[in-house]
Amino acid sequence: SEGQKRKINFAIAISFRDFVTTIADFKINLLFLDEVLDISTDLEALQDMIRLVKSKVREIGNIYLITHRGDAFEEYFDGCVEATNDGRYSSLRQFKMTPTAINY
Repeated sequence: SEGQKRKINFAIAISFRDFVTTIADFKINLLFLDEVLDISTDLEALQDMIRLVKSKVREIGNIYLITHRGDAFEEYFDGCVEATNDGRYSSLRQFKMTPTAINY
């Protein structure tokens, strides 16, 4: 199913980052997750994935989740940058940062 594929892609992204960090013996302090949670993810799986991402913040340092379902995820994260596109140009429309996000 598409939901299972999403879960596998998510697990691969997290595992690959951990694998490269271990093999290369250096710290990778960025992780970009591009639309891995957007499609065919039920609420329970989505919450599990978000918990896993949040548990990795201290280890990784900076995690960026790119999504088209921003309203569904905003409450789970400390910071939010919303980009809009008018068909010609992209721009930042909103920036949200809670005090706990600064501590990371």
